[in-house]
Amino acid sequence: MLVVAGDIDPAKTKKLVEAYFGPIPKGPAIQRVDAKEEPITKEIIDTAYDANIQIPAIIAAYRTPGMKSREAVALDMASQILSGGASSRMYKKMVDQKKNALQVAAFNYTLEDYGAYLTFALPNGNQNLDSLLMDMDEEVAKLQSSLISETEFTKLQNQAENDFVSGNNTMQGIAESLASGYTFHGNTNYLNTELELIKSITRQDIQDVAKNI
Repeated sequence: MLVVAGDIDPAKTKKLVEAYFGPIPKGPAIQRVDAKEEPITKEIIDTAYDANIQIPAIIAAYRTPGMKSREAVALDMASQILSGGASSRMYKKMVDQKKNALQVAAFNYTLEDYGAYLTFALPNGNQNLDSLLMDMDEEVAKLQSSLISETEFTKLQNQAENDFVSGNNTMQGIAESLASGYTFHGNTNYLNTELELIKSITRQDIQDVAKNI
């Protein structure tokens, strides 16, 4: 896909695109597959080793809905509560207070059909990895059992709006958003409605989506 953004002359731009890309032959038609995965019914535990890695880590992953779902937006916002900066819940608890982790993270790795929600921690010294997992799971459980505070929610909305504006304040950012909107949502105008979707997420939405982690 080619996206051109900026102060352009459409007619001249189309001629340039044709001159540079017109001679390239069209490839075979893409056979798109509607991916369907069977539900995960039991816990899967695995261990990986790499001789080049000196610090162990523990990761918990959960399958999540694809990027076109409202749940994906709510999960992105939940991540900010858990690990978005030094004032986030997991960071304050594990890095600042208990000092049992060098770094923590929670993020929604969203893809077109499905995604994965991951919580991650690097131990400080010889801290037990299972204890780190317990601490992370406790913070997820708090999101599941009660609404975030109004103060947290206001901060979260401000962060989300700032991230959206920052991501679209350059021509490259706008071009990428247009391409993403067309590719995954079938609508280049998605860029103009995405912020409204973000602002529509409620505290209840965040609690509800956390219950499905």
